[in-house]
Amino acid sequence: MINPIRTMVAVTLLSLVTAMTNQANAQNGSQTSDFLSEAKLQDLITTLESQTAREQFLERLRTLQAAQPEQEQDWSIREWFNLDSTSSDFVNGFVNLINELGLSSSMAGNLISLLLVLILAAIFVAINNRLATLFDRRMDSLRKKFSTAETRFSLIFRVQRIFGYIVAVLLLMYSATSFFPELAEIIDSQMLSSVIGFSFSLALLGLMLVLAWEFINAMMEYGMSDLSHTDSTRIRTLLPVVRNIAFFSICGFAALVLLSELGIDIVPLLAGAGVLGIAIGFGAQTLVKDYLNGFIIILENLLKVDDVVRIGDRIGQVELITLRKIQLRNLDGTVHTIPHSEISVVDNLTKEYTYYLTDIGVAYKEDVDEVFRILESVDKEMREDDEFKHMMLEPIQIFGLDEFADSALNIKVRLKTESHSRWPVGREFNRRVKIAFDEAGIEIPFPHRTVFMNPAEPEQSNSVNEEEKG
Repeated sequence: MINPIRTMVAVTLLSLVTAMTNQANAQNGSQTSDFLSEAKLQDLITTLESQTAREQFLERLRTLQAAQPEQEQDWSIREWFNLDSTSSDFVNGFVNLINELGLSSSMAGNLISLLLVLILAAIFVAINNRLATLFDRRMDSLRKKFSTAETRFSLIFRVQRIFGYIVAVLLLMYSATSFFPELAEIIDSQMLSSVIGFSFSLALLGLMLVLAWEFINAMMEYGMSDLSHTDSTRIRTLLPVVRNIAFFSICGFAALVLLSELGIDIVPLLAGAGVLGIAIGFGAQTLVKDYLNGFIIILENLLKVDDVVRIGDRIGQVELITLRKIQLRNLDGTVHTIPHSEISVVDNLTKEYTYYLTDIGVAYKEDVDEVFRILESVDKEMREDDEFKHMMLEPIQIFGLDEFADSALNIKVRLKTESHSRWPVGREFNRRVKIAFDEAGIEIPFPHRTVFMNPAEPEQSNSVNEEEKG
């Protein structure tokens, strides 16, 4: 009586050996019509029925399996998503669908079939463009909700349109080679199928990279929407730096993946890039210093966009900060571009808050205490004014009589203001002090010249006695 378990094992192993032998014969280019003769088949059954012989046979199979070289796993996008077979099935199914119409039996039928493919490709492109436009418009509500730019995520749908055009052209070319065998000698249909598969992988790669880029920008714009003025300027300072880093990182990743998709081994390229980076670092020390200093300046928040700073003998408002340079614009519109390696000392004139510090001179004959009261009243009026009260953070500080000058008593005062309100508050304060002093009859001294005529010698009209007063 035949043991069913042994029979099943024998059939399974026989199938396995048959498949392995057929594969080996196919690789060697040979075919064997009589794979196993009846005598060999009987020997194999006898071997499998004996437990000792079967175990020896299985041990040899395991040894053979262990001796097989391990195949390297392909990590390309086409292998992950099986895009080659998908694209081949897609184009072959499309062409077979056209062929089922029975138009390709003659030259005229092939032309009609090609025209039909052209019409279908145009319809596909139109529908794809229409969907891209519709999806882009549907994103408007999402953009308003998260306070992003009006064109955010539009790049995704632009990629969708480009991909539609590429697929339509390749599909038209593949159909032409199928309908007209003469073209197949010029354009290989198998190559076109591979190109279509590569286009699918390229579109998928582009979609992932564009999604990453748009998502990073959307997150930064959403984070800026709920920040205060100080925090928003800090984010505006970091924004170009983060965008540049993200852009170059995404481009580098895309280049490596694209080379991998083309079958190029990127491991030597990475090693060579490391060596090249070291060589560039030694050869461009100033450039490296620019980037290091820029990173430290941005990290420590020494200055930010819109700050008014003094760097060396340059002063202006910060317009742009990158990892390599700072761009200032002074009061007359001149733009100063300063590399970070040349920065040793930075004077930030608008860090968090500012002071308007000035000396107010009055004549020696004036009552200093009365002058103090007038200055305090002017400060109080300004802090009650709707235009200036939000700019002034504290009441006026009168340090007192600071100096006995040649022609005036100098009184030093200071006003604490918001970071960028120092200059408008100071100008308005000076204007109101002048008006208040005029109303109170307080003299603001200035150098002047008095001419006296000599009454004893009226005929000598040109003789004058000049006296300078303060």
